[in-house]
Amino acid sequence: MAWRILLTCFVLNSPLFGQLVVICHADIQVQAMDRATLKAVFLGKMTRWPDRTRIRVGFLKGQPVSRLFLRDVLKKTEHQYQNLWNQAIFTGQGLPPKWFSDKRSLVLFVKNQPGAIGFLFHKDIPPDLVSEVLVFQVEDGDEALVGQPR
Repeated sequence: MAWRILLTCFVLNSPLFGQLVVICHADIQVQAMDRATLKAVFLGKMTRWPDRTRIRVGFLKGQPVSRLFLRDVLKKTEHQYQNLWNQAIFTGQGLPPKWFSDKRSLVLFVKNQPGAIGFLFHKDIPPDLVSEVLVFQVEDGDEALVGQPR
């Protein structure tokens, strides 16, 4: 039986912005993803899902959710993250994120691109697309959980 992922990281709930969620293409099948795996995905160290589908990262640039995700999940500034990918591109290592400036485009990318993953605040997922992607709430804690998306 294929399980979907339920991500656990740490409290990323903001009364001003809402609940941070990770969204994935509907066909992604993994049993669990812990903090280290989430970090490896977004830093380009993990390039394929367990079924060998290539991971495609979508990243909202210059948004409050991006700063929160970079600071609390990846422990980087936006400048450090951009430099990491500039260096990877220069040396021919890794497939950089697809950068987005608007939330709807990010969700459409994740919906239509096999292996895609992104993040945003739950309230920012367009209502007409919320059922088209897998939505995983980022929770408090370090241990990986197995379960269904919310």
